[in-house]
Amino acid sequence: MELQDWRKEPRKKYSNEFKLRMVELASQPGACVAQIARENGVELLPVEITPDEQKEPVAAIAPSLSTSTQTRVSASSCKVEFRHGNMTLENPSPELLTVLIRELSGRGR
Repeated sequence: MELQDWRKEPRKKYSNEFKLRMVELASQPGACVAQIARENGVELLPVEITPDEQKEPVAAIAPSLSTSTQTRVSASSCKVEFRHGNMTLENPSPELLTVLIRELSGRGR
């Protein structure tokens, strides 16, 4: 039995540099993921960072040598889609996102 491929065209393959750029653009404050996708000719972004509207804002403690200060930030999630599965990070720190981007782009090697 032969399987029919529903795609009319071959699946697009994006370079790691392109994916990294999309993550960087989507990570910017106030970024619109749908607009970034349209401007770059993709229907869906493999990495999507969106505010989680069901959660209340959380207090983040900024490290400081003299005193600790608290800042209100809204909770977010980062979803990374791999070939064989997905990974979702709830409210990831900027440091974690930086490491994730570096490792996925191969810059850490």
